[in-house]
Amino acid sequence: MLERGELGRVYYTRNAEDVVRNLASSSDLGLRREEANARLEKYGPNKLVAAKRSSIIAKFFAQLSELMVVILIMAGGIAFVLGETIDATIIFFIVILNAIIGVIQEYKAEKAIEALKRMISPHTIVIRDGHEKTIGVEELVPGDIIILEEGSKVPADARIIDESMVRVDEASLTGESVPHAKTSAIIEDKDTPLADRNNMIFMGTTITSGRCKAIVVETGMHTEFGKIAGLTSEIKEEKSPLQKELVNVGKFLAKATLVICLVVFALGIFDGRPFVAMFLFAVSLGVAAVPEGLPATMTIALALGVQRMARRKAIIRKLSSVETLGSTTVICTDKTGTLTKNQMTVKRVYLNNRILDVEGEGYEPKGRFLHEEEPYHNAHLLKLLRSGLLCNNAELVQEKNGWSMIGDPTEGALAVSAEKAGLSPEHARQEYARIHEIPFSSDKRMMITVHKRIMGKKREFIAFMKGSSDAVLQRCSFVELEGKQKKLSPKEKEKIRSANENMGAEALRVLGFAYKILKAKDVKNFSRFDEKGFTFQGLQGMIDPPRPEVKDAVLKCREAGIRIFVITGDQGLTAKAIAKEIGIADDETRIFTGTELDALSDEELSGVLEQEAVFARMTAENKMRIVDHLMKDGQVVAVTGDGVNDAPALKRADIGVAMGITGTDVSKEASKMVLTDDGFATIVNAIEEGRTIYSNITKFIRYMLSSNMGEIIAILIAMFLILPFLPPEFSFITAVQILWVNLGTDVLPALALGVEPPASGIMKKKPRNPKEKIITTKHFMDWIIAGFIIGSGTVLAYLLYAGDPLKAGTMAFNVLVLFQLTNVFNCRHETKSIFTLKPWSNPMLLLAVAVTVGLQFAVINFSALQVWFKTAPLSLEDWGVAVLFSLSIVVYDEIRKVLWHIKERKYADKRGFEETTSAA
Repeated sequence: MLERGELGRVYYTRNAEDVVRNLASSSDLGLRREEANARLEKYGPNKLVAAKRSSIIAKFFAQLSELMVVILIMAGGIAFVLGETIDATIIFFIVILNAIIGVIQEYKAEKAIEALKRMISPHTIVIRDGHEKTIGVEELVPGDIIILEEGSKVPADARIIDESMVRVDEASLTGESVPHAKTSAIIEDKDTPLADRNNMIFMGTTITSGRCKAIVVETGMHTEFGKIAGLTSEIKEEKSPLQKELVNVGKFLAKATLVICLVVFALGIFDGRPFVAMFLFAVSLGVAAVPEGLPATMTIALALGVQRMARRKAIIRKLSSVETLGSTTVICTDKTGTLTKNQMTVKRVYLNNRILDVEGEGYEPKGRFLHEEEPYHNAHLLKLLRSGLLCNNAELVQEKNGWSMIGDPTEGALAVSAEKAGLSPEHARQEYARIHEIPFSSDKRMMITVHKRIMGKKREFIAFMKGSSDAVLQRCSFVELEGKQKKLSPKEKEKIRSANENMGAEALRVLGFAYKILKAKDVKNFSRFDEKGFTFQGLQGMIDPPRPEVKDAVLKCREAGIRIFVITGDQGLTAKAIAKEIGIADDETRIFTGTELDALSDEELSGVLEQEAVFARMTAENKMRIVDHLMKDGQVVAVTGDGVNDAPALKRADIGVAMGITGTDVSKEASKMVLTDDGFATIVNAIEEGRTIYSNITKFIRYMLSSNMGEIIAILIAMFLILPFLPPEFSFITAVQILWVNLGTDVLPALALGVEPPASGIMKKKPRNPKEKIITTKHFMDWIIAGFIIGSGTVLAYLLYAGDPLKAGTMAFNVLVLFQLTNVFNCRHETKSIFTLKPWSNPMLLLAVAVTVGLQFAVINFSALQVWFKTAPLSLEDWGVAVLFSLSIVVYDEIRKVLWHIKERKYADKRGFEETTSAA
């Protein structure tokens, strides 16, 4: 076996058999599992090495480089030089503790995002131990035999062994926009440029059509793509609009706080306060007032929420998409596999002008063929079913927990129906060896395979076709009835179309089948293959029943103000029947085909999209037009898709939703969300989770900013009412206490609000306007009022104990902390009373508050800490007074919520009156 790098200079100049032999593999059996594991150990995983991440130490020092933290360190240094060792020590301790917490937050956020990336790692089909299996692309090794088809992302550099009209988009590697036709033929010239190596496929490129088998020759950083990646660094995750808004808010607060700090410092000096004490005080106020931890807290909340989504089978590819999810107003969904189970089962067969019923469900190959309730089995039926079995790339697999299928579900259903009649896939494929294939395409809507059959000394070439009944009939000149070939007359065509419509009305997906005997010259000149002149055999109608959970999901969408359009390539009657069954459509719902859509003007299409409609026989262009029109109308659109042709619509939509099971690599890459179960209900669950995450972010923003307002207002009031009358050795609240408030009450409760469970009725509200700012003028005014109550209550608590300045300062410090811990419960819901919320529904919040209260008790009552924090012990009565003060913020917020409800009720009554008057 050639070593890595040695073969790299010669593989495209050798024939495929030599390459397979040199890599000690087998084109039919692939590698043995043990050998693959050994090579994985030797060569390493098939992945591109990301740019080196910053170390924990680097992250720690990055935390210390923040402007406010640098000023705080300078302040601690000055305090130390001037002999204030206790204050300096505590400041340095809090700085280091804050930095450690920041590193932990950043590390957790990074790990959460990495976990999400692992969840969406791509897979590929490989032959190992003689069987096709799906593995993660990172497990690929040189010598692996891979199977790729339309829509597949090429997972490694590979030499083509066998192909069927395969074309590859290499724009990501070579920059050429036109897909290249590929072949397995040898290239003689060793100096052939990369773009002209037509027997090679390269990592990162895409199969745009056809199918091929190839042997992996290079993986990871040794691929052509890897060599380029080695020259570049990893692209950073783009900040979402919400994250950018919070950064801007943080900058604004920093500037405003700087002005306040300067005023506080100047007033203190003017009042004769010690320079060092006032400097430390002003700096501490600045650090406490600016919510530096807000962006990191939000990232963690987003990442944890997205992980919850992943557990509910929806993988978000970008954190920023979460914001858009909660605003979704329209879902444009496929039918097959999304609304339905994606376990196609043939239920009807039409041949010889008869309709046969087929027993059985799912992929288990058991069941009889019945005509008028009597078993039906003859050579004509076997011939039709054999066409479906051979013009087919699916493989039926028996596993411990039942039967499964590798490949397209529709083809799987055909393989199952053939096995029900006693046909063996292995025997059929041996007898009829495939030599050519015209893959299915959305334009032609059919597939053709060409086979060679050897019968003794005779050879026979035969082509089998399957596809939509219309597409197959267009290419047929004859029909087979009772074993005899007849001219396909208009009358026979009408019978076939009638049978097709009857099956479609039963929500069956119908495929037509035909064959054509070929001459040797037809096979040799296959590039000029004549697709006409086939003999029609019959129809197979299959059903993909609705998923049981879809009906409830549709109802939930209606309650949430989300509209649903079914956009499918399937027949209109089939699509409407399924849509009716799950509650998307009714008898009055119109069906529009792709052709009818093309005939509509933009104005007419707007009218159609204002009512319920089912879109059938749609092309990628049709789907794109619908999505574009809805988005121009201001709708926030989620679109599902699984094929290469869906990629433009997925990329264009606000939320492109790819199918994790049936979806192509291209569709997944174009999407913002991947469904691991391909189910419609999962989209609805993700929207609910998206709404919850956004709601939770607003909760902890409200909590952090209103609490910070309270700190600032308390100190500003104290500057005028208290400090002028205090001896210089005493202060209202010390710099160390302010830093403790910032550390103790910002982090844990805020994170706990980020995991608040979904509010009841969250899916009964209209979608949020995505242009709506998370921080409005109204919000800001509410927070100032809340801050004023916290600040004034803190000052009053001090004045109550003013006879003992040390105890008064301790009381103000304690009241400020308890105010914030009480306020966190107000922030659980913007309009619902805290007394209507279940107290145990968020145990993390209760734990966060309990831990913070425990730490606060230690700071006040443990003598060792009293020296450091300049506190005096408080009695149980004092604690009771502090709790009473802190409850005033609850009283205010409950009044605010009652007034909000009164206002909303008046608005609803007024709106109802206006609607009644208008109707009259």
